[in-house]
Amino acid sequence: MEQEEQQQAASLAQAFGARLSLRHPAVRATILTFGGYGAGQALRFASNLILTRLLFPEAFGLMVLVNLVIQGLQMFSDIGLGPSVVQNPRGEEPVFLRTAWTVNILKNSGLWVVACLLSWPLAMLYREPELAALLPVVAVNLILMAAVSAQTGVLRRRLELGKLILLELSTYTLSVIVMIGVAWVYPSVWALAIGTLAGGAALTALSHVALGGPGMRFALDREVIRQLFRFGRWLFISSILTFFCGQLDRIVLGGFMSMTELGVYSIAFMLAQTLVAVIETVAQRVLFPLYSRAAELGTAHLRRQAFRFRVALLLASLPPMWALTVFGPEIVAFLYPVAYHGAGQMLQVLSVGAIFALVLVPIENVLLGSGDSFRHLVLQAIKSACMIGAMCVGGGLYGAWGVIFSFAASRVVYYPAQALLIRRYGVWMPALDFAAFGVSAGIILLGFWIKA
Repeated sequence: MEQEEQQQAASLAQAFGARLSLRHPAVRATILTFGGYGAGQALRFASNLILTRLLFPEAFGLMVLVNLVIQGLQMFSDIGLGPSVVQNPRGEEPVFLRTAWTVNILKNSGLWVVACLLSWPLAMLYREPELAALLPVVAVNLILMAAVSAQTGVLRRRLELGKLILLELSTYTLSVIVMIGVAWVYPSVWALAIGTLAGGAALTALSHVALGGPGMRFALDREVIRQLFRFGRWLFISSILTFFCGQLDRIVLGGFMSMTELGVYSIAFMLAQTLVAVIETVAQRVLFPLYSRAAELGTAHLRRQAFRFRVALLLASLPPMWALTVFGPEIVAFLYPVAYHGAGQMLQVLSVGAIFALVLVPIENVLLGSGDSFRHLVLQAIKSACMIGAMCVGGGLYGAWGVIFSFAASRVVYYPAQALLIRRYGVWMPALDFAAFGVSAGIILLGFWIKA
């Protein structure tokens, strides 16, 4: 087993140093990720168009709050069990997988209890009585997601993403069908909740049938637990900060906006963040495993391949964001009912922030992939501080719109800190970064001039 793992690690490291082609495992994984995530987002977008005609904006606003609480609980308790399977040399041993799976179930079962305890206070805080029943029900998905087979981590470790993407697409399709069906009969926020649970249950069940690998059963190996917590000690804090970086805008806006306005904002956020989510998925599923093994070939190989991947990702992702920035109101007016047209200008602002993210996100995982979870923590702390400071100033001066502008702008404020932290790994590329920023600014300004 140990010899096979060493051979596999050497093979991946050698492949990472090869020229980019369709035979390159990371290229294949990236194409699969783009294709799978693109298909998923297309399905999400189509279902969103249908559901916005069946449900009122308040339903989406309520689900925004519920999802914020659930994601917050997950991030506040994250000890990096998934990344541990990818990064740890023992990540494919049955005892390692079963122990990680068991710890995850125990942890998320506790989180479900916490969600139940929070339901009434949050319902009173936001003056939405339906939250008291909605949150405990949707939080059952925490347990369902924890029970997904740990073989998913093994497939990510090997960059064998085909089965995993197919499984996720099929179960998400089921979730969407259930949401639309329930909304057609009973148009309320419960359609979104029931569809979410249906997808989670299907994903959990099918992962144990379709993905192979050792059967999951309860196991608690002391040495494995020690390794899990040693790797995850800094990730625990990093995950809390990552949650704030990704969700703070909606947490703060919940105090500035009504549920209707928050539901409109969620539409703008979804459109602006689609490509960012794709790139984040590529960084997590493709670049992170490669960074974890690239040290065998040295900094020069890592820098060369990272540059090629970043250029390819920027060429694919930036043009759509330019279009959303210039034509946001027209796109929203064409796609959505009148009640959601306020999302158009929000989309323009959020798209500018998304451009910053598309430039910066793909290189962050070099810290975690190199096992440097402490510097990863430092970066997340700096990002959170920049975002909180900017949003406090913006919200205090200009209310909800000040929060939105500050959230978008804060993504570039932490750039100097990121450059300083990743520089030791030889992957800071200022010429590429500033070229991306400069070209984006020029094309957007030209677009507004032509549009005027």
